[in-house]
Amino acid sequence: MKQTVAIVALFVLVAQLPNLMALAQGDIEYDPEQSGPVTLYATKWCGYCAKTRALFKKHNIPYTEHDIEDSSAAAQQMMAMGAYGVPVVIIGDTVIRGYQPSALLAALDSQ
Repeated sequence: MKQTVAIVALFVLVAQLPNLMALAQGDIEYDPEQSGPVTLYATKWCGYCAKTRALFKKHNIPYTEHDIEDSSAAAQQMMAMGAYGVPVVIIGDTVIRGYQPSALLAALDSQ
């Protein structure tokens, strides 16, 4: 099992190598103008992404979602913020990594 996880992790790293190199060279920048006031970077299979969507739905929070597996541009934007896992939520100038309900609601209240 550990070998399978290591092989998958290596494959993901190799697949993202061009994006990582572009990020390191400063060729990729996050552009908040491309999204709404609340932006979610996620995947379809991520359980914490689903919890984040449910939180937004429960509180009637409109948001823009970018699937990092369907869009290499979204993956690059997320990496430009120094985030390498999902979910990542941007609320105004606040970047929240992972599922943190209290941080999400606090950031929304400050907007």
